[in-house]
Amino acid sequence: MMKTWLKPAAAILAAALLMTGAAGCGGQKEPTSSGGSASRDASKTSTLNPDGYDFGGKTVTIASTYIKLDEMVPGVNVDTDRLLKRIDEVEKAFHVNVEYKEVEAANYWDNMATTIMSGEPFGDVMEAVAWYIGSWIQAGAVRDVSRLSKEAGLDFDDSTWSRVTKESVTYGDAIYAFNRKRNVLQVGCLYNKKLFQAAGLTDPNELIAQNKKWDFATFQDYARQLVKYDSSGEVMQWGVGTTCTDMVLAGMILSNGGQVVNMGDDGALKLGLTDAKALAAIEVYNTMFNTDKSLYTFDYKKAAEFLPSGKLGMLLCEEWVVEYVNQYAQENNLSREDYGLTYFPIGPSGTDYLDPRIGGNPMFIPTSLPDEQAKMALIIYAALYGPDETLSREQEIRLRAEELFADEESAKVYTDIILNERARQNDICRSGIFESFQSMAKSFIGGGGTPSSIVNGLAPEMQALIDDSPYSAILKAQRENKG
Repeated sequence: MMKTWLKPAAAILAAALLMTGAAGCGGQKEPTSSGGSASRDASKTSTLNPDGYDFGGKTVTIASTYIKLDEMVPGVNVDTDRLLKRIDEVEKAFHVNVEYKEVEAANYWDNMATTIMSGEPFGDVMEAVAWYIGSWIQAGAVRDVSRLSKEAGLDFDDSTWSRVTKESVTYGDAIYAFNRKRNVLQVGCLYNKKLFQAAGLTDPNELIAQNKKWDFATFQDYARQLVKYDSSGEVMQWGVGTTCTDMVLAGMILSNGGQVVNMGDDGALKLGLTDAKALAAIEVYNTMFNTDKSLYTFDYKKAAEFLPSGKLGMLLCEEWVVEYVNQYAQENNLSREDYGLTYFPIGPSGTDYLDPRIGGNPMFIPTSLPDEQAKMALIIYAALYGPDETLSREQEIRLRAEELFADEESAKVYTDIILNERARQNDICRSGIFESFQSMAKSFIGGGGTPSSIVNGLAPEMQALIDDSPYSAILKAQRENKG
């Protein structure tokens, strides 16, 4: 039997404990005792703190705009309960004070670099988003943690750290951020089972189980069949809705084996949208919006209402939107068994089901912290979000799956996506074309032109943005240093 759903806590996903347990801090040199650095006490070693660090009651602050302190209380959800327990364990094991800090959004995003460079950062470990961190890196505000992680005995390539986050913040030889929290669903496909049954459509997860295709063609065909009109010609039932049109477009490109940005043989970044695989995916996106009229964009409140209430056949959305879908169903006495989760469809040139995403939510350490304070912050973060000794990684992910979804097949899909790291990042943000790509995606809505005309019209602007991006600048400097 599936677990009972708990109330949504989307606003604290960034702070919720998603992986817990022992920090992998082994093999590092003894830190000096001067300058406020940590001491070690062999008598205080534990599974959580095998190297016996004693941080002398110092405070490590984790700051974000996504943290909601009034929701970091017992009973919100399983993840938050585990985080609260782990904070207490870490504080005792390391003789440290862990502080979570909620920062006002405008102050945080608008003043991050200047605040860090002034020597007064918001925290010791801070949360970024993919579309901002590049400019902070370029400003010199974000620490390259590749050396620091080795000194702390941490391996960002082991399975307890988010691969997709590391990929999105690795600029050549430099690693600017990390995330040890569990990946979350970026663009999952929810579907209303009752509407599928009424239309005579085979369940997507059944198609996959039978080795049949859940591909662009099937997805597009299903979407067309799910659109219904009233007698006056107004839409009364939508085919596919999305809360993130740009991520759906990028997802189609990746799922068809294309790339938004490629790295050339010379190490320089090149726009990949004119490639045949990318253009074929863009054509499907354009057709669904403008010819089939089967793909629509909704805000998350409408999406959360329309999917469970039977006004929408499929919804491409992020994990936090799933929580609001569940909330609407619960508040309106709708059965959560009536909708489920399947994979983002695969393109004809694709090779596997993906969870296409903009990147992880990177956690970073500001450059203004002294080395020993930065090292302490990384060690404590790793301890807070390391693997749980009482659960396997699969069991831990499965618990979250059962919290989100009421049926077995959906829970299996979610577990597979997260456990087997089907996430793929699209390079839109670190290559500097986030806003331009958003504009391009929106230009298809309402028939802004053909795929070729829109892409070719924006390609010079996008390539110029890529050339001027922090990512390109850092890669170029690294090539020149090696040459």
